[in-house]
Amino acid sequence: MNSYIGDASVIDFCEDKIVPSYAEAKKKLDAQYPVWSGRAIYDHAVGMDWEVSCAKHLAECRAALGIVEPTPPPELLPLLITANTQFYDVITSKAWKWRGSSAFRLFEMFLKGEPIDPFCRWAAANSINILRVFGMYDGGIGRLIPTEYPGYFIKLPQFLNAVGTYGLSVEFVIFADKQTSELVGINTSSHYQTMINILRGRVGTVAEVCNEPFKNGVVPEDIYQPLPDLMQALGSSDFIDGQIKHADYITMHTDRGAEWPRKAKDMLEVSRQGWENFTALQNPCIGDEPLGIGAGSGSRSLVAIDHAAYHGVAALFCSGSTIHSTFGVETRLPIAEEQQCVSAAIVTMKAVPSECATWDYTAGHLGDCPLEQQGLRVYGMINGGRAVCVLVRPTGPPIARNGWRIVSRRGYQGIVVELAR
Repeated sequence: MNSYIGDASVIDFCEDKIVPSYAEAKKKLDAQYPVWSGRAIYDHAVGMDWEVSCAKHLAECRAALGIVEPTPPPELLPLLITANTQFYDVITSKAWKWRGSSAFRLFEMFLKGEPIDPFCRWAAANSINILRVFGMYDGGIGRLIPTEYPGYFIKLPQFLNAVGTYGLSVEFVIFADKQTSELVGINTSSHYQTMINILRGRVGTVAEVCNEPFKNGVVPEDIYQPLPDLMQALGSSDFIDGQIKHADYITMHTDRGAEWPRKAKDMLEVSRQGWENFTALQNPCIGDEPLGIGAGSGSRSLVAIDHAAYHGVAALFCSGSTIHSTFGVETRLPIAEEQQCVSAAIVTMKAVPSECATWDYTAGHLGDCPLEQQGLRVYGMINGGRAVCVLVRPTGPPIARNGWRIVSRRGYQGIVVELAR
């Protein structure tokens, strides 16, 4: 049970939210208008966060007054579930392929009243279908402290609706930088419960409990609650006792070393294949934060064909990937060199048929591969007399073998090769 929120908070809710709603609806105050505050008080008393309770009953009040809130047309967004190693959209009954982009600061921008439309328009125009958005941080990204924004919880549904009008889903990262002095005091369990109550049941919404839990001050499995109407990832991709702790799907942060484009193949092993002493998880696996697009060395690159290859392999082997980038972390529009890498990645993702992820694995060093091995890697998937391969850092044109013939070359510089026999 929560204690009474206090007269001042109740009066503020009534005068700042309920009364203006009557004015917007062009209706006089009636005997019902104080009831909305009473209902908010009750739900808060039995355990609901005050802002969430206010948001709930404000929405009910506005609906009762006949105010129609702008929401995305439902056909624009998926209602996602997981089945084996794939995402499926309940609305269309079809497999759904993840084509994401980092947009870490987008919710902060919305809370501050900064325009988010330019970034959303850019994402939609580039065939991106989901944005990875952070809900808190205090460090290199900037500063987003939930307690510094009185409208944080109330505005979250409005934010999701605003993004959704562009046909964009959101992967909302609930915790990040929780180990910092400004965020460590937030009650982890209470904040998580509040957030999933807001996020659950919404089309176009999934949640990552914590970004890189090993360094961000949260043990996701201690607070995670499985829900049938909210797909969640714990955020963990580290091996503990030979396994990865996970929820509905896995967000992999694959190796960023010299051969990073081929590391998208790790997601096939984690989700479907396994290896000695590791049992495949049989859950969807997303390449959620690979080496990023941007200037500099180590964690960034502007080599377009490498970004194309990574995301092509992710599309071939798993449920998709997120284009990580400096501009996505900063949540600004890309400059020309960054856009070239985005375009290379997207055209390659889209060139890989979505059904490939359920086929049989092959590679250039294996005897059944339809293509000769060359470059860093040749990866493929086979289904009967049909095959699709992705070339990683090719050194020449693809050469068919084993009775296969090349049907088409698509994607950036033709690195997606479809074959038949």
